[in-house]
Amino acid sequence: DRRSNPWLHVFGAVWMVLVALAVLIPALSHGSSFGSYDILSQFGVLRQHGVVIHNLQAGDQSDQIIPWTTLAWTQVHHGHLPLWNPYEALGMPLAFNWQTVAFSVPALISYLFPLALSVTVQVVVTLVIAGTGMYTLARVLRLGVLASIFAGTVFELSGPMLGWLGWPHAAVLSWSGWLFAAALLVVRGHRRVPSIVFVAVVIAAMVYAGQAEILTLAGLALLVFLVVLLAQRSRFLSGSGPIRRPVLDLSVAVVTGCALGAPLLLPGLQVISISERGVPGGDPGELINGDPPLPVHNLVHLLFQGFDGLPIAGNHWFGYPNGYSETAAYVGIIAVVLAVVAVGVRRRRPEVVSFAALAVVMVSIAFVPVAVSGLGKLPLI
Repeated sequence: DRRSNPWLHVFGAVWMVLVALAVLIPALSHGSSFGSYDILSQFGVLRQHGVVIHNLQAGDQSDQIIPWTTLAWTQVHHGHLPLWNPYEALGMPLAFNWQTVAFSVPALISYLFPLALSVTVQVVVTLVIAGTGMYTLARVLRLGVLASIFAGTVFELSGPMLGWLGWPHAAVLSWSGWLFAAALLVVRGHRRVPSIVFVAVVIAAMVYAGQAEILTLAGLALLVFLVVLLAQRSRFLSGSGPIRRPVLDLSVAVVTGCALGAPLLLPGLQVISISERGVPGGDPGELINGDPPLPVHNLVHLLFQGFDGLPIAGNHWFGYPNGYSETAAYVGIIAVVLAVVAVGVRRRRPEVVSFAALAVVMVSIAFVPVAVSGLGKLPLI
């Protein structure tokens, strides 16, 4: 498989682009501008009675994210850095509010397109980053081209990606494949310096993608994976291989990545510390100690794409109170069966064991009350 035709990898990349476009066709068939514009009928001079709203939760996109994107695009095309928003209160941070994502990779690419396509381009690029990253991770794991294409497709079409598409949550999540692939290259000692740089650049890209709590979860996921992976090299587990050097290299990579992301991290953390969600009782829509654990019945959404109530016009959400994107976990029966088979058949591979442990931890911090409560008490996040 190492001697596979390079054109197969080109096909894999093209496939990821086609998947991204295909899943958006139902929305883009009505126009080139991506957004939940039916919600605009509820506000100001555009207010109309009798309009059926397809997804009330997507209101954040129409009244916050899309306007911020428009303002950032306008400032950039007038030769200004999109740092300040003069239209909220007496002025508010723009690039540093963690959700404008003004310096993210999708945003930088969208500045090359007309304003009407800015949000659409960001959404498409986010999906392509997700698919190609997971394809790359599968190749680093030495899977075949077809298996890698399958992995990228599943990730692009998964519930968390599509449920949060259009929010910075998905923008951060989209870099997961690239992050784990780069970290594995560092652990293996493959081209040491380029691999360290690779990790640092990916971390910086995730920082600029915004959404601090998803960034925190990504860091926790990587930490769990690497701890389990390197622990299997210890003598106590009859393993072999260097441990200190990968730890040192990964530490350098993380510090460098944070340094590259410092222009957003430092002021962004200041904004978080004085935001209403950082003050007990500041936001009545948020629990002081974070969101409650998900009901166990939501595990069924790994197999079925119902999202606890379909996000279609007139449908009633039930179960978790914050809407379908909070419970969107769909990967499908085929992916789940293959994952279980991998653990059973390839359990001698350290990477398989590490990903299995990671899955257990991630399920715990979503469903186990003690784990959810502990995560909600992390400082600043």
